[in-house]
Amino acid sequence: VCQDTLIPEVFTLARFSRIADGPDEVHMSQLGKLTARELNG
Repeated sequence: VCQDTLIPEVFTLARFSRIADGPDEVHMSQLGKLTARELNG
Protein backbone atom coordinates (compact mmCIF):
# COMPACT_ATOMS: atom_id res chain seq x y z
CA VAL A 1 0.00 0.00 0.00
CA CYS A 2 1.48 3.35 -0.98
CA GLN A 3 1.91 6.20 1.46
CA ASP A 4 0.05 8.71 -0.76
CA THR A 5 -3.26 8.19 1.01
CA LEU A 6 -4.41 7.97 4.62
CA ILE A 7 -5.24 4.28 4.29
CA PRO A 8 -1.86 2.97 5.57
CA GLU A 9 -2.08 5.24 8.59
CA VAL A 10 -5.64 4.12 9.32
CA PHE A 11 -4.64 0.44 9.15
CA THR A 12 -1.68 1.07 11.45
CA LEU A 13 -3.85 2.85 14.01
CA ALA A 14 -6.43 0.07 13.81
CA ARG A 15 -3.78 -2.54 14.59
CA PHE A 16 -2.55 -0.61 17.62
CA SER A 17 -6.13 -0.07 18.78
CA ARG A 18 -6.81 -3.80 18.69
CA ILE A 19 -3.67 -4.46 20.72
CA ALA A 20 -4.60 -1.78 23.25
CA ASP A 21 -8.23 -2.92 23.55
CA GLY A 22 -7.44 -6.62 23.84
CA PRO A 23 -6.73 -6.77 27.59
CA ASP A 24 -9.91 -4.85 28.39
CA GLU A 25 -11.99 -7.48 26.58
CA VAL A 26 -10.18 -10.27 28.43
CA HIS A 27 -10.75 -8.58 31.78
CA MET A 28 -14.44 -8.02 31.04
CA SER A 29 -14.81 -11.67 30.05
CA GLN A 30 -13.13 -12.83 33.25
CA LEU A 31 -15.24 -10.45 35.33
CA GLY A 32 -18.38 -11.85 33.70
CA LYS A 33 -17.34 -15.42 34.50
CA LEU A 34 -16.62 -14.57 38.14
CA THR A 35 -19.91 -12.71 38.50
CA ALA A 36 -21.83 -15.63 36.99
CA ARG A 37 -20.15 -18.02 39.44
CA GLU A 38 -21.10 -15.81 42.38
CA LEU A 39 -24.71 -15.57 41.26
CA ASN A 40 -25.02 -19.32 40.62
CA GLY A 41 -23.66 -20.55 43.83
